[in-house]
Amino acid sequence: MADVNDYGDLEKGEDRKVLKGSDQFEALRDILVGPEKDQIARLKERLDNPEIHTRELSRIVAEAMMLRSSSDSKIAQVLEPTIAQTLKESVKKDPQSLVEAISPIMGPSIRKAIVKTITGMIQSLNQMLEYSFSLQGLKWRIEALRTKKSFAEIVLLNTLVYQVEQVFLIHAPTGLVLQHVVAKEVESKDADMVSGMLTAIQDFVRDSFGSPKEENLDTLRVGDRNVLLHHGPYALLAAVVRGTPPPDFFVLLDDALDAIQLKLGDVLESFDGDASPFETARPHLEDCLQSQFEQKKTKISPLLWVVVGVVVFFLLFWTVYAIQNHQRWSAYMTELRNVPGIIITADESRYGRHYISGLRDPLAPDPSAILQETGLEAEKAVFTWKPYHSLDPAFVLVRARTILDPPDTITLDLRDGTLTANGTASGQWISDAKIVARLIPGVRNFDLDSVVENTPSEIAQVRRMVAERSELIRCEALEKKIESTTIFFREKESVQILSKQATVLDALLVDIEKLFHLARIAGKYVYVEIVGHTDSIGTDSINMLISRKRAQAVFAALSARSLASDGFTTVLSRPHMCASCHTTDSKTLFRNHFSTVGVADTEPLRDEFTENDRESNRCVTFRVILTDSLSEKGVR
Repeated sequence: MADVNDYGDLEKGEDRKVLKGSDQFEALRDILVGPEKDQIARLKERLDNPEIHTRELSRIVAEAMMLRSSSDSKIAQVLEPTIAQTLKESVKKDPQSLVEAISPIMGPSIRKAIVKTITGMIQSLNQMLEYSFSLQGLKWRIEALRTKKSFAEIVLLNTLVYQVEQVFLIHAPTGLVLQHVVAKEVESKDADMVSGMLTAIQDFVRDSFGSPKEENLDTLRVGDRNVLLHHGPYALLAAVVRGTPPPDFFVLLDDALDAIQLKLGDVLESFDGDASPFETARPHLEDCLQSQFEQKKTKISPLLWVVVGVVVFFLLFWTVYAIQNHQRWSAYMTELRNVPGIIITADESRYGRHYISGLRDPLAPDPSAILQETGLEAEKAVFTWKPYHSLDPAFVLVRARTILDPPDTITLDLRDGTLTANGTASGQWISDAKIVARLIPGVRNFDLDSVVENTPSEIAQVRRMVAERSELIRCEALEKKIESTTIFFREKESVQILSKQATVLDALLVDIEKLFHLARIAGKYVYVEIVGHTDSIGTDSINMLISRKRAQAVFAALSARSLASDGFTTVLSRPHMCASCHTTDSKTLFRNHFSTVGVADTEPLRDEFTENDRESNRCVTFRVILTDSLSEKGVR
């Protein structure tokens, strides 16, 4: 056991020696290669860790791309497919973001293009409309048919002062087209072909005439077009112009060329065949696409002056007529409002007609008759009246006299609503008047204190007989007056009463009313026969029909007028005047005392030798029959 333990202790001692030597070696190694070892570890971590690698690469990629771009265009060529694909994917996912990004740039350009297009369209349309309906326009249409060109093109050719159709920006050393702009309505040709032609012509001129290199071709004329050439150190500006431009246009070309060379001088000097950088020169070229049309001299046709004069005259005439008509209507309405017995509740105008409505007392004058006196057109007025009893003292007094029918010995007076009777009357009349007077509108009190009751006596009977005889004489005078009244008709077959005969009918109705009143006092009955006549021209059957219609027309006119007269209706309704009547209807009462008959040409008023004689026979006359009873009238 002792030997074994000793051996173990020996091994442990040797191990301590070995370990102690190893530590010293490691310490020496750390001192010699420790820094390089740390650097290698950090370098390995940078290569193995993507985050550190990306961060380190991002610091130099921008400077590397900038440095490479300054030497050649390989970066652009490499990135172009990637950028194009990225834009496509972006548009598919969210097109709105791209629209919002480019709208500040594209919006003004789009609006400018739209405004320019619309302005050109309006200008062209104005020219077409201006010349479409003129003699010059007709000539141009014939020319368009002959040359098989459009009318718009012919108008453009004949009204154009000048128009810049195309502008070329050409690289002077190489003759290549850098930019090319064309007017809207111009057909574009191959720009490179035009550029080559210009270069060839310029070289031809120099070689043929031995011109120095610094001398350049400035103007070239081809048909009705001029090609204006403006030269710069590295660029040539060529404008194709139809017509003759103003002097300031040449200044415009110089300014455009100067602006392009100032902005793109370095690119022009180092031009390698890529024309894309010259896209920024396009606005300067488009500013040169100008045009000017001749201003049409405005000449007013004499016919136009005549038309304007006629229109102005009719406008003035209509204005004066409208003002006068309005004044007449205002005056008429003022007069109508002041007429007793008429109350206007509504007055309005619609479509050139006046609609007037209100209340009208039967005793009030006819508004239509007042309208005719003012000279206004009767058909322009539409009246709607509702009847009422006016409390005007004059109307109340007339209504009281008609209803009470006082004898000739009684006079009536109305003051402050009190009706006063004076004179002598029978007891029967006094008794009836006391009852009836209370029913008269507008009469609040009836004073009979001044009325003396008379008694029958021989003297009274004698007086009555004398009065009846006197009234009978007056009846005969009215009978002759009525029978001498004639209503004429102008045309041969006319059955319409002339407007000027209205006053004759009104006077006739007054005379008939007086006759009925006097006949009642005289104890007689009145019957009026209305007789229609014609001239001798025509057949007997037609003349008989016309004469009857004329008599019926006069009867209708008298009947209509009688309905508006309370006094006449009251006279007809007296028991003495219609002893056998069992009605109080005004139309029936009127018909019982009137009849119509046609005699054609069998009873002419005059022998017919002239046209005036025939006109005198186209009429209506009257026959008056006074009898002791209606059954004795003896009418055919």
